[in-house]
Amino acid sequence: MPVRHGASRPPSGEPAPSPQTVLLISGDPALAALLSTCGVTVERDVHTAPAVVLLDLDGSAEPAGARVAHTRAAHPDALVLAVGEGNPGRAVAEALRAGASDWIFRPLDRCELARALDAALLRQNLGRQGRNVLEFLQEQGRRVEEERRRLTRRIAAMGEELEAAHAELAGAHRALRARVAQLAMLYRIGRDLSHDHNWDAALARLLASLREFLVARGAGLLLASSGGRRLALRSADALDGTVVERATRLLLRSGLQRHREPYLYPLEQLERETPLPCVDHAGPWDVTVLPLQRGEEVLGFLLLDKPYAGSAAIAEDLHFLITIQTILTEEVAGAQAFFELQRLQGFQERTLDQVESGIITLTGDGGMVYANRKARDLLAGLPEPEGVAHALRVGTDGVPLLTWLLAQADEGSAQGEGWLAGAAAQGPIPLALRASRWRGEAPGQTYHVVILEDQRATRRLEAERRRAARQQELLVMAAEWAHDVRTPLTGILHSAELLAEASGATGGRDRHLQVIRGEVDRLNGLVSNFLDFARPVRLERRPADLADVAAGAVELMQAKASQRAVTLALAPPAGGGLMAEVDVDQIKQVLLNLIDNALDASPPGRAVVVEVRRDPPSPTPLEAVVSGPGIALVVVDEGSGVSAEHIERLFVPFFTTKTKGNGLGLAISEKIVRGHGGHLRYERREGRTYLWALLPAAVPAGAATETLQARG
Repeated sequence: MPVRHGASRPPSGEPAPSPQTVLLISGDPALAALLSTCGVTVERDVHTAPAVVLLDLDGSAEPAGARVAHTRAAHPDALVLAVGEGNPGRAVAEALRAGASDWIFRPLDRCELARALDAALLRQNLGRQGRNVLEFLQEQGRRVEEERRRLTRRIAAMGEELEAAHAELAGAHRALRARVAQLAMLYRIGRDLSHDHNWDAALARLLASLREFLVARGAGLLLASSGGRRLALRSADALDGTVVERATRLLLRSGLQRHREPYLYPLEQLERETPLPCVDHAGPWDVTVLPLQRGEEVLGFLLLDKPYAGSAAIAEDLHFLITIQTILTEEVAGAQAFFELQRLQGFQERTLDQVESGIITLTGDGGMVYANRKARDLLAGLPEPEGVAHALRVGTDGVPLLTWLLAQADEGSAQGEGWLAGAAAQGPIPLALRASRWRGEAPGQTYHVVILEDQRATRRLEAERRRAARQQELLVMAAEWAHDVRTPLTGILHSAELLAEASGATGGRDRHLQVIRGEVDRLNGLVSNFLDFARPVRLERRPADLADVAAGAVELMQAKASQRAVTLALAPPAGGGLMAEVDVDQIKQVLLNLIDNALDASPPGRAVVVEVRRDPPSPTPLEAVVSGPGIALVVVDEGSGVSAEHIERLFVPFFTTKTKGNGLGLAISEKIVRGHGGHLRYERREGRTYLWALLPAAVPAGAATETLQARG
């Protein structure tokens, strides 16, 4: 009888099964009542054709498997649901083996029972639908078979029509030949308008595709050079080496190049005086040669390793191969031109990299296009080298480079001076500029070429020349001044001696004569010091440990430090590698002068510290940078230092802030340090005064004695 699905519904989206009958075979009245509470009405008439049989196996002496088998035999189209105790042992297995679809355990749950019935009815409905679909498909299959037989009869009847269409197909084939030739022309034009940057990879892919499409054994490309007198394998795909060797030998010795005809040839035909092209060769061959030539120039040969039985066999591939021949000819010609341009560009760039001037190319809006080696070195200090059009300033007003370039006349050239903000330790880099502009190929496209001349070396040479000239003038002036001063001093001293001998001076008169002698000696010493400053520095270099030199200078100045009630100490050397080739006596004299000034500037009870370290204690200006590693000799005192207005004159001869002294000590010290290729600097920070000399840690091997012109 009908099953009501009020207690359990099918899943969402699935159609509810159509009403079907459920047959209950049970002696338990409680089971029928339970089904009634689930909204299911069952049928007890065993002669009906139910969709589901609910078989109660409890209370029967017959084995579970036998009862299920009998029920299945009585109702072959129904699903059997067995009902039994919760622990029936092997009865479940027997029932399932006999054909039961499911086993429902006692005690029975109303909802679980309803779900089991719904599931069984749904399965039965789906099975019925499947059988209906199968029957439908079988019916359709019979119809298709009938249609196939009908079509077979129709095809058999079309033989005469096909024979008539064959003649039409031959005409279409001839038309297709013309279309292939047009396609080759169009493709060649397209290749003229484009290029592949990775030509080798594209060529390898083309050969692989060609071999696969034609079901060939291999393919390769030979390129010609030296006017066709040399051949080399450029690329190959599965091409046997013996084929390449034989083809190269025959192509070089054959007269193929004299014919100047881009036919396709069997490889063995190249042994003949007049080779036959493939279209005229009746016999079989294995390797086909496709000449690649442009005008009168043979560019190379495409080798295709594929057996053909004769000219009729290659007819199917002929036009395709001719198209490939045309494409490769244009590709090779274009690649040769491209590689030649690359070679010329590389040669040009290598040439420009050897130029000592910086050369940059900018677009019309200031974008960087090219920079040679010198320009890259100059721009290395910029955070963003591509921003050179704005970072480089021109003229005294500091106009940005791009603004200056755009203000110039079209197609003209301009010159100017400017500077480039370099690294922080270097400061601005002075430059001389030469710029020109030219128009690009596209409308409105312009480019700027700017030549950058680094003026740092030029300015250093100019400063060196001026210093040398001043030194020479100072030397001449010093010699003349010393002569003019010493002549009257000699007369005064001689007269004082004569006066002392003539008068037999004693007492106060003798004291005055001694003052005259002392002042004359002092003036003579002043003249000697001035002459020493004016003369070029003569260095007697030898390897020395600067820590030992500093220790010796500190020891010599301990007596004066004690007199001044100042502590003088040598700090432990900072690191190793303090050896340098220096004039030990003159470097010690520099340290003695620096320590002497520090002791004079230090109040009693304070300390003066001498340090020897591998690197300078703080960043140095450009002028302080030495060539190679440097060693710093530093003298630190706790005095008040030098006032700001006097710092620039600190190393000027005869300038001093002390009540005693001639003002030549620091000037001579600075000259000695510069003679060693170093730099002497004054620094005031954190309440202390630093006077330190930066010296090269090593100098190139050379003569033991050399004369260096002082640079100031």
